[in-house]
Amino acid sequence: MDLDISGLGGLGDGVGRLADGQVVFVPGALPGDRVQIAVVGKRQGVLRGQLLALRAASADRSEPACAAFGTCGGCDLQHLADAARLAHHRQLLQRVVGPRVDVRAVAVPAAGHRRRARVHLRQDQGRLVAGMLAARSDRVAEAPHCPALDPALETVRQRAPAALADFFYLGELAMVRGSQGVVATLTGKVRSAPPTAQELCARLAVAGLRYRLGQHADEFGERAVRLPEIDPPWEVWTLADGFCQASEHGNRALRAAVDAALAEAGPLDRAAEFYAGSGNFTDLLLRRGAKVVAFEQDEAACAQLAASARQAGWSDRLRILHGDVAAQLAAAAGHGVWLLDPGRPGAPDLCAAAGRLGPRHVVYVSCALDTLGRDARTLAGHGFAPVAATAIDAFAWTTHTEAVVHFARA
Repeated sequence: MDLDISGLGGLGDGVGRLADGQVVFVPGALPGDRVQIAVVGKRQGVLRGQLLALRAASADRSEPACAAFGTCGGCDLQHLADAARLAHHRQLLQRVVGPRVDVRAVAVPAAGHRRRARVHLRQDQGRLVAGMLAARSDRVAEAPHCPALDPALETVRQRAPAALADFFYLGELAMVRGSQGVVATLTGKVRSAPPTAQELCARLAVAGLRYRLGQHADEFGERAVRLPEIDPPWEVWTLADGFCQASEHGNRALRAAVDAALAEAGPLDRAAEFYAGSGNFTDLLLRRGAKVVAFEQDEAACAQLAASARQAGWSDRLRILHGDVAAQLAAAAGHGVWLLDPGRPGAPDLCAAAGRLGPRHVVYVSCALDTLGRDARTLAGHGFAPVAATAIDAFAWTTHTEAVVHFARA
């Protein structure tokens, strides 16, 4: 049947309605498209369609930059024009914060934006291939060139099959590019004893490598890299398989949005930071003269955070609490500003506690708009309202949206 696509779902599928009103989700279709589809399934009352032919193209449809688009599961909106994709991200966040809040949207240059990646390695018909997984598959989607990867990471991906084929069978290569170059971690299964880490560094042209391959373990060179977007005297370091924002430009935009929210919150005296990690946002509080209590469960991240504070000369204004947040939450009482940067599960317990412990402002950094929406409703129940919001297209060519929302107590 033919179908007019009128919207875009949260996961990037085109949305249309049949004559009887039934909703159909069509992967690969865009608002404004007229498509021929076959209905291939139904789940929770919603039909799923397979795109068979494009009858008429949307004005927002663009030519994908990657030859593997449609096969690779990595860039699901590469066929949507940049301006339309940014507008989609803005609309998604607008639904969370409501129509009264002016939502700002920030674009990140798409080409080569990923400075952190996890490349899958698989044997395929006697060849070792390296790349991202195909959509809804455990198979690697081969591409002659990955336009999303930072050129330094793409060089390593291109070198990996020849560098590892003589001993490697199945696994992953985690990489990150920082001021010192690229560092990598190799994990998986081998057919024979691997070369030394030093030799693999030369083969892959990386600044450092660690591997854990069955009973074989070795490391050589740099273990971590410094993030170049963080201004001195503060430093943030990350391991190859550690966490940092996947885009340098995206992280600059996130930090700018957080800093703007802190400026709106007014003069800072005492602030509490939750999920502080190794300090990606901590310095923004310290630079504004605040005394900060930082909560973090990862011991290595706490150690890095403490080292950064010592080097910057700010240790006297930073208290780091390692361990379960709930058991130490009383330490956040009386702090006027809370800065939250949770993972995908969000921060339901903290948002509930905000009503009891009395911050005036909550600055919430989110990587999952569904849990952000849930937590926003919890904060609203305790007298907080969103006053500013920024959507950041940090994972360009995808449906993923990073967001910064400033909530203030009425």
